[in-house]
Amino acid sequence: IPIEVYEEDPRVVEYAKEYGVLDWIPEDRLKIITEDSVMAFLKSVEYDDTGLLIYMSSVKQMDDAFEREIVMEVGISLKTTNSLGRDMIINSWRNIQKELKKVSLLRETLDMDEAIVVAAGPSLDDTMESLRRWQGQKKIICVGTVFKKLISRGIRPDYVVVIDPQERTLKQIDGLESETVPMILGMTAHWGFAEKYQGEKYIVHMHTFDEKVRYHVATIANEVWPSGSTVTWMALEVALRLGAKKVYLAGVDLAYPG
Repeated sequence: IPIEVYEEDPRVVEYAKEYGVLDWIPEDRLKIITEDSVMAFLKSVEYDDTGLLIYMSSVKQMDDAFEREIVMEVGISLKTTNSLGRDMIINSWRNIQKELKKVSLLRETLDMDEAIVVAAGPSLDDTMESLRRWQGQKKIICVGTVFKKLISRGIRPDYVVVIDPQERTLKQIDGLESETVPMILGMTAHWGFAEKYQGEKYIVHMHTFDEKVRYHVATIANEVWPSGSTVTWMALEVALRLGAKKVYLAGVDLAYPG
């Protein structure tokens, strides 16, 4: 396997050579790049057939603040994908086997001119009265993390959306298993949601990095949605794809009030 290394500081490469750190790698397999920018290096990488390893401690020492931030984002994204990849594949298969309803079925019966996407940002507390007042007038689409909070405040969403692959996220429906609010599951959502939740469940098929799951998804190509990175993205996608002409956002600041 050929190895390409990008190192911003040529001195580090000289130290590695001097102290024998690189001796175990055959010379014809190793290419070390120091003169180009890290952005140029990343753009040259063929991601389809190349593994990418990022040593985050070195990234934090980069001189260029913009490039440092970009590479940090790449590293964090890479770490998340690798650590959750196996879970996502298992969840996809188990959810597919559940034969859940296709989310497109909702489009055929839905009348949704205006929708509210509700997420877990701190400003959500400031919108509770508005949400209560708008029940029945606008479709309320909430993410799983606020499902329990809305129910406890006497607000019944029209749909709840979940995509998280980790088992710990099942606490989002603790005590709500017998609820009847329709649940829309991303294909990679933990299979326990489909197993435990008693209300109607609809599945969103998404593009996937697993070859076998991709083959299944390809058979229903017109049902496939692009993959997003957050459940808020999915909730917004639900609103738009189900015909909302206007979308309001509640608790989508994901930061601090003000």
